[in-house]
Amino acid sequence: MIAQEGVHKKYWSSEMEYVRKNGTPFWGNAAISLFDVEGNNYYLLRIRDVTERHNFYEEIKRKQLELLEAKRQTDQQLTIIEADNLRKTRELEEAKELQLSMLPQKVPQLKNLELATYMKTCVEVGGDYYDYKNYKDTHFFIVGDATGHGLKAGIIVATVKSYFQTLAGQCNVVEMLEKISEGIRNLQIRAMYMGVTVIQIKGNEFTIASSGMPPLYLYRQATDDIETITLRGPFLGSSLSTPYQHVTRQLEPGDTLLTLTDGLPELFNAARQMLDYPAVLECFRQSARLPAKQIIENLVELGNNWAGNRSNEDDITMLVLKASKSCCGQG
Repeated sequence: MIAQEGVHKKYWSSEMEYVRKNGTPFWGNAAISLFDVEGNNYYLLRIRDVTERHNFYEEIKRKQLELLEAKRQTDQQLTIIEADNLRKTRELEEAKELQLSMLPQKVPQLKNLELATYMKTCVEVGGDYYDYKNYKDTHFFIVGDATGHGLKAGIIVATVKSYFQTLAGQCNVVEMLEKISEGIRNLQIRAMYMGVTVIQIKGNEFTIASSGMPPLYLYRQATDDIETITLRGPFLGSSLSTPYQHVTRQLEPGDTLLTLTDGLPELFNAARQMLDYPAVLECFRQSARLPAKQIIENLVELGNNWAGNRSNEDDITMLVLKASKSCCGQG
C-alpha cells in the first residue's frame, strides 16, 4: 500500500508510535519520498520526532471532550433549574392568588363613611393586608404589613386575618393587637413580624391602635389642617413588652383619614431616590377635600410619576376614610 501510494503521489507520510533502541516510545512522523534517477526509483525515508506536538493535540482533544461533557452537564443542570423555576413561578402565582383572596372582594357601602382602598403588589408575594368588618353599630378597619415576602409573609397575613375577623367587636383595639401579636409569636416563624393599624369607628368617634406602621394623616375640613398621628411601638410578634399605643378622636363633617403601608413613601425612582413621606403628605393635603376614591387616585398618580416604568419593590397599600354628614349626626 505504501509503495502504491508512493508511486501514485510520489510521497507518503504518516504518524505513529515508534520505539527507540533503548526501548522508550515516541511519536514519529514517517515520510517516504520517491525519486526517479536515470530510470531507477529511489525511496527516501525520514522519521521525525513529533511527540511534543502529538501530546499537544491530544491535550486539546482531551480538553474539548471535557468541555463537551461540561456543556452536557450544564445543559442538564439548566433543564433542572428551568423546571425548578417553573415550579417556583407556579407556587408564587398560587401564593399571590392566595394573598389577594384574603382581601375583601368588594368595598362595602357604608352609611356614614366613604371608603376607598388600593393595593399594588410587588413582583414577589408581599405581606400587605387590609380588611374591614362591621359588628352591630361599629366599623372596624385594619391595615397591615408583614416583614419580608414570600410564603412566610403569606402565613403571617392569614393568621392576622383570622384573628381580626374573630376579635373585631369582641375586645378593644389595644387588646386586639396584643392577641394578634401573641398569635404571631405562637407560629414560631423566625424573624417574621407584622406592623398593624386597627381603626374602630362608632358614631362620630374613632379609636386607632397601631404599632410598627407609618403615621396616619387626619384632615380636618373645618380648619383645613392635617394632624399627623404617630403611634410608635414594636412589630406584632415581637417579644418586647412595650405597650401598644392608641388615640381617640372625634369625626366632623368632611374629615378624612389616610392610613398606608410604607410601600408608597419608600418608592424609588430611576436614580434610587425615595419618594418619602413629605411628598405623600403634600399630595394628601392638596386632595383631602376630594372624594375618597379621587384621593387614592391622586396618590397612585404621584407614585407612578415618581417611579416611571420601574416596578415597585414592596407592596403599596392605602385606605382612605371620609366622614359624611350623617356620620356626625347631621344631614
